[in-house]
Amino acid sequence: MAKEDNGWPRKGDRVFKSDGNPRTNAHFPWLQILGLDCVIADAFKGAADLVVDGLAREKQPHHVDRYLMPVGYLYRHYLELKLKYIIDGGVAIKAIMVKDDELGTHNLNDLWKKFTELVTATGMGNDPAPMAATAQVVKDFHDHDKSGSAFRYARHKDTKKPLLKNPPDWIGLTQMRDVMARVHTFLDGCEDWVNAAFDATNSGG
Repeated sequence: MAKEDNGWPRKGDRVFKSDGNPRTNAHFPWLQILGLDCVIADAFKGAADLVVDGLAREKQPHHVDRYLMPVGYLYRHYLELKLKYIIDGGVAIKAIMVKDDELGTHNLNDLWKKFTELVTATGMGNDPAPMAATAQVVKDFHDHDKSGSAFRYARHKDTKKPLLKNPPDWIGLTQMRDVMARVHTFLDGCEDWVNAAFDATNSGG
């Protein structure tokens, strides 16, 4: 007689193991071959989108508040990685110079300053309206989470105070998703510009 599955961990359970489903079976060597940080950056945003889309489809969602931290973290980390990738591209086309430790920071304000320097040097993405709107989004994330840790941990390990700095009482996750979609469109255009400049440089164009 088969043992009833009580939902507990079972002998032979391994996390890093193929599930045989082509829709959910991640192929790590593919990531190594591709080697594009932008793919990973975009995936963090995509993961957040999936969570918010799922919540929005629920007829009676229960305590969506608990999803603020993981969703906020995924969008913030996307923003950090995306800016770093574009800045690194600016270095590759010799438009700007970056010190070794500047791309190691989690400080979005510092990354935005380097991004703005790249925009000024190249003229890409220099439409003032989306630049100003994106700058405000970056500032919002930076003001609430300067270290990249506030969305990862609910409270400071010593003071036990919330790490997230002065958030409003209500934060719409679909609002966050939709704003980040527009930010992504703008940053994707900047990424495409840098990639095209890199290709032109290497082809002698």
